[in-house]
Amino acid sequence: MKTALRKRIRGFSLMQMTVAVVVAAIATPPIAMLVHEIGSRATDARQEALATDLAASLMDDVLSKAFEDPQAAPGSFGVEEVSRAGYDDVDDYDGFGRTVTTDDDDFRTQVTVESVSTDSVDGAAVTDGDSDVKRVTVTVSWNDGARLVRLVGLSSNVDAAPDTVAFEDGTQYPTEAETEASFLLRAFER
Repeated sequence: MKTALRKRIRGFSLMQMTVAVVVAAIATPPIAMLVHEIGSRATDARQEALATDLAASLMDDVLSKAFEDPQAAPGSFGVEEVSRAGYDDVDDYDGFGRTVTTDDDDFRTQVTVESVSTDSVDGAAVTDGDSDVKRVTVTVSWNDGARLVRLVGLSSNVDAAPDTVAFEDGTQYPTEAETEASFLLRAFER
């Protein structure tokens, strides 16, 4: 009779609590690692997008300039201006670099301009000034150089440009279809 009068007390037993704590202890590290990995990948994607934007912006700036310096003799090559504000031709950017600091990382940009043969624009550079095509390479690196994005573009002397340019693998690209003297050769390489 006493049992019937008593209210039944509900709760967890010591054994149930012990099992719950053990399960939580086993499940927490993998879940924490998953959350960290998702955050890390989001940061990597954001950094790569920013690096690609930096490279594309700089490439656009370089390829918007004249093939040759308007004030120099034809065939001249190299930086003739004292500051970036005065850059007026593609090869003024040869060797140009800067560091862009963000909350995520420091991004280092570097530009290389080379005269190349129209027979093989992805081949070795030729003597400066001896070509009607210049290859522009913009590289953006970050994460202490462990990651990079590279854009490659071509600038050509429209008056002397050939109808096509060739790559080492034999691929031919028409230049006459281009409305401007410069175009982007490859989207990007990692």
